[in-house]
Amino acid sequence: MRIFKYIAAIFSIATLISCSTRDMKKMELQGEEYKSIAFQKYGQGVDFTRNASGTAMLCVKKSKPTQLQPQQQIAFFVYDMKAKDMLFEDSIPNGSVSWNDEFSIVVSIVPGTVRDDDKTPAPRPGYIYDLRSRKTRDLESVNVR
Repeated sequence: MRIFKYIAAIFSIATLISCSTRDMKKMELQGEEYKSIAFQKYGQGVDFTRNASGTAMLCVKKSKPTQLQPQQQIAFFVYDMKAKDMLFEDSIPNGSVSWNDEFSIVVSIVPGTVRDDDKTPAPRPGYIYDLRSRKTRDLESVNVR
């Protein structure tokens, strides 16, 4: 009779431990939906960068240049951590994407072939995306940090 009590106690404890472990894994995954989206869209090798307050995540995938595609392709999206929603998505040929400040990202595009005979200064290709207004502005019109 005692053996059955011990077996029942061990079974109960094992059940409680497995349920709590499963619940903890669910809680961890709930905060990382952006990783699942990034993996589905881009596969392995995505870089994740939070803004200063941790309310948004910048997810960036840089492709490796090849002979057929010599420019590095950059695909990215901004994910709202509170609303659990994608705010903005784009891709650029050759350049960089980073946080400018708490609520904006700067997207710099490296221009292709630049001719030496042009005397006018080349404009800075790229833009700033503001998360609050959900609008883009040219790099020429704003100060980049």
